[in-house]
Amino acid sequence: MRTRATISAAASVLFAIAAGRAAADEGGSRESVDRARAECTAEKGDAAACLRWASMARARDDGKSEKRALATAVTLDPGNVRARFGLGLLLAENRDYAWAAEHLSEAAALAGSAADRALVNYYLGYALLKDGKAAEAASALAKARGGLPAGLAQRCDFYAALAAREIGDETTAARLMGMAAGGKDARWSDAARGRLASWTAFPRVDGVAAQVSASLGVNTHPTSAFLDSPDEDSLPVLQSAFRGDVLYGFGSYAHGGQATLTLYREQNWLELGHKGNAPAAADSVVGNAFTPADFNATVILGQAAYVGRGLVGGLENELRLGAEGEVQLLDHVPVRSSALAPYAPSEDLFGLATWAVGARLGWSIALAADTVLGARLKVELRPNEIDPDRSAVRTRLDLQGSRSFLGRRLELDASVGGRYDRTYDDPAVIKYDRLLLELSADLVWRTPWKRLTARAGGGFEYGSYLNSVGDAANSFRPAWADNPRATEAENSAFEADYYDLAREDVEWEARAELDFALWWKAVAVITYKHHARISNIDDLPVPAVDTGDGFVRVPEPRYGYDEDVAMLELRQGF
Repeated sequence: MRTRATISAAASVLFAIAAGRAAADEGGSRESVDRARAECTAEKGDAAACLRWASMARARDDGKSEKRALATAVTLDPGNVRARFGLGLLLAENRDYAWAAEHLSEAAALAGSAADRALVNYYLGYALLKDGKAAEAASALAKARGGLPAGLAQRCDFYAALAAREIGDETTAARLMGMAAGGKDARWSDAARGRLASWTAFPRVDGVAAQVSASLGVNTHPTSAFLDSPDEDSLPVLQSAFRGDVLYGFGSYAHGGQATLTLYREQNWLELGHKGNAPAAADSVVGNAFTPADFNATVILGQAAYVGRGLVGGLENELRLGAEGEVQLLDHVPVRSSALAPYAPSEDLFGLATWAVGARLGWSIALAADTVLGARLKVELRPNEIDPDRSAVRTRLDLQGSRSFLGRRLELDASVGGRYDRTYDDPAVIKYDRLLLELSADLVWRTPWKRLTARAGGGFEYGSYLNSVGDAANSFRPAWADNPRATEAENSAFEADYYDLAREDVEWEARAELDFALWWKAVAVITYKHHARISNIDDLPVPAVDTGDGFVRVPEPRYGYDEDVAMLELRQGF
């Protein structure tokens, strides 16, 4: 808002009061101006004449004479509240905010009525805010609001919100700007809504936005993303990935929508050598008849959501209600002829590995612009074409929080949640039904070098499977083989103990990232991640059966693994 437009109405009111309607009606003739100037600048000058001269100078748009008249009035009568007020307004209009604040502060101390004090404190707060003294401005504006008419009260809320934001009181800033947005003056309401939209803790996109990224690096265990029992016998690969995202945002701040389409392609180009953590005996595990380079994934993800925002109790809230669909393809889907047979790659290119459809509901509240809490509920149907027993209805509930510190140089993002997978392919097979607890935290540091951002974090998962029913169909262990040297009763007891085991997994991850801003919306990213899974099944001794000709170990899959991923990525936004 332009300074002169902001205070000119108050100045007109001021001089109508100070000089009286009669002076204003004199028309500002040359004789009237000369007479008022002469009375003001006489050896024993008259402050009232100075105010009449100032009023006529303003009507003539003679700023130099107006300033001289008001300054003389203050010199002649330092306790004249109207002279102090007028000079303060004129100085503020000329952007001399420090001197304006000094005179307005004196006027506030001299004002007699509550209405006069409120008006003076309003313009004092405005001048202090413009002079960079936000804390003092907030105090003056707080004193002003109760005694102002509705029109000025709306402006007072606007500037008080700016002052609160300057001193870091984001909650008060959002509340006051929300009150200004609800005022009757459409021009100021629009300005307040614009400020709120720019301050929002929930960034939104209007129109179309896009980002593409390409990365190259090393992955030591690429099969873990697709197989529940990836085994420890894995080869590191040279891995590249491409990702493209297109987002379309529409609607208003209060009621809008977003739609996103994502394409992701992962290619394993070259096996770099043996990982070296397989069991020593070559025949001690089931050998899968594929190599990690066979696992080249393509993912297509589409999302659409209604987004509603608004202030409740002065706090910004966001509601999201949406649906999504996902398709995961593999160049060669791993297949096997039986539960004990090794996986082998199919001949199909872009074979269907899994797909999902789901709905989600999310709610977030900004306790301040730098503090956001939220909850998300997601339900999806996820069939698994590689292992149908893992097809499930998945329900996930997450609680999320984000807090910025040190002027937003540091940001902590954390979440805690739970997941329940209910399998459905075969009602008799429930071994993949599970409860999962998930914890995650990341710290973001926006370094003094504005082009560099560092991130570090980690996650923890605990999975409890609901499969301890003592039968082969729901066990994660291979089929029991009777020991011919044991009795039938002994073999039955051995078999029951062998199968009656509830699986438990613990997974943890540590990650780090450096982001380098290159040019317009372009970022180079270096990432490293270590992910590990520990399963209680892998800790059991491998059983052996005495066939009479010697002991034969029962081959068992391996569920635990260690994965390291190091990538260099280039992202370009549009």
